[in-house]
Amino acid sequence: MQLFNLNNYKEITSQNVENIETPLGEIKFNLTIEDYEIALKKPTNLYQLSNNNKIYSWDYKAFKTELLICYPKINLPKEMHVDNCIAGAWRLKALDNISTCVFSCKWTENKRWSDVTPNSGEYLDAQTWEGLNKYVTIGTEDGEYLVIRAMKNDMIPAHLIKEVNTLDLVKYFDDGLMIPITRILKDDILQIHFVISWAHNEISTWYAVGIPSQDILKTLD
Repeated sequence: MQLFNLNNYKEITSQNVENIETPLGEIKFNLTIEDYEIALKKPTNLYQLSNNNKIYSWDYKAFKTELLICYPKINLPKEMHVDNCIAGAWRLKALDNISTCVFSCKWTENKRWSDVTPNSGEYLDAQTWEGLNKYVTIGTEDGEYLVIRAMKNDMIPAHLIKEVNTLDLVKYFDDGLMIPITRILKDDILQIHFVISWAHNEISTWYAVGIPSQDILKTLD
């Protein structure tokens, strides 16, 4: 059972999830389910798409999850440019009830930034790190937009609408962003993504990470 709909791909030798190398250090996508850090475990399967994007897949008795790491197409104003933009999209299907799960995008210990600033916007929670004349921004859909997706039954369970604080759903830390979600029910499907971008210009990286989930899924085509 594949959670992402795949067409052109090949299965390759499974390997651990690689950290994202940026000019200011390494960043890691992770999902923790009841204190079990998924991205630290070797995937059950690894798929390489025709555009060299990858999907890591893990199968467990209580859940199945996949992580798409891709290079989405971004549309920036003409005067803006970024050096790179990488997205990590998790899709989780609960095969049993799950009490807690935490989606995160955080710096590893190998980091070289000197300053960090919250940098949110409409439907966007983001944070920017600065150092060595570079800016690195991590962004994700904010709590308000995740609730909108739940109302549309768009990979967010409707029962979460009454169970989360939309204004405080995404947690900010000096070393990254986290989205904790409690009470996942059997057969629930969740999709959460983070986008990382870097450049010499902070505004450009902020624009780049404000990608809706449907644009990230276009990388599956």
